[in-house]
Amino acid sequence: MASIVSCLQPERQRMLDELDALSQSMLVCAQNGDWDGVTIAQPEFEIRLRRLCAGPIKAAEASSLTRGLLHLQQRICQLEDLTRSRCTELSHSLQRLHRQQDGAHIYQAVSGLVGGGDRR
Repeated sequence: MASIVSCLQPERQRMLDELDALSQSMLVCAQNGDWDGVTIAQPEFEIRLRRLCAGPIKAAEASSLTRGLLHLQQRICQLEDLTRSRCTELSHSLQRLHRQQDGAHIYQAVSGLVGGGDRR
């Protein structure tokens, strides 16, 4: 991201570069199905983002910082899209499991009636 952002103070540039790397790592984890990796990195990402935006921002930094933050926002939107997709998949899986469980309960009830009650 250093090629995109050039007017930042060195410390703020370092923090932005670290956030960029962390957000890329989170996105790769999500793409690979490593949701634990995403969950573990999220608090650190939030802390670093707060630090990046803390304190006064010089007018010369504002445009560069805004571009950097927009870049991070795009990556987070990709991550959110992957998360929503995974949640939808999980929801469908749970619905199938509930239908199967309901079917098993119905089968057990019917088989108990047909078989003459309790089998031991």
